[in-house]
Amino acid sequence: MVNKRTVTAIYGGSFDPLHNGHLATIAQLLNSSRVDEVVVVPSGDRPDKSSRASGEHRIAMVLLGVSEAFAGDARVTVSDLHVSKRVGFGTIDLVDFYRADPTREVLVVIGHELGADLVQWKESDRLRLEADFLLVSRPGYSVPAVPDGWNINTLASSYEGEVLVSSTSLRKLLQEEHSCAGLMPACVIEYCRAHKLYR
Repeated sequence: MVNKRTVTAIYGGSFDPLHNGHLATIAQLLNSSRVDEVVVVPSGDRPDKSSRASGEHRIAMVLLGVSEAFAGDARVTVSDLHVSKRVGFGTIDLVDFYRADPTREVLVVIGHELGADLVQWKESDRLRLEADFLLVSRPGYSVPAVPDGWNINTLASSYEGEVLVSSTSLRKLLQEEHSCAGLMPACVIEYCRAHKLYR
């Protein structure tokens, strides 16, 4: 008898800052029939892409927001693999790390807007051959023309979990000291205020 492997969804991103669209995506993943658990992985301070807040601040915001939204749900965890630099900065490094566990099946979660950019990702040739992707729709984006040869499936959801908000627009609101209530978890808004982020 073969034991069923745990399907782990790796949800990476800068989360600069975390907002309700991110939380809605996690909820969609949990309520789908595709995954058993979601690992949220904030990016570290990367050589190829700058973030407004440091990796330490961004992982703190994700831990706060996930704890508030999914309190007691062991299916959602937050990983510091990138922020602590325990693995390299690329998605392929996360795939290698989690696939080393033979009890796991790994799915990489990406938004619609990233599909066409996959060929530019670190070790894209190996990523194309070795990674399985789950595409999550985002408001305002059409399904991209994904390059041939990538194993990409679209997440089917029983409800619309899309939230029309972006980290870019929230940084602007925070900079101008406008309200972000209803767009971000209250604990994350308070964290940004306490640490004077995005000012």
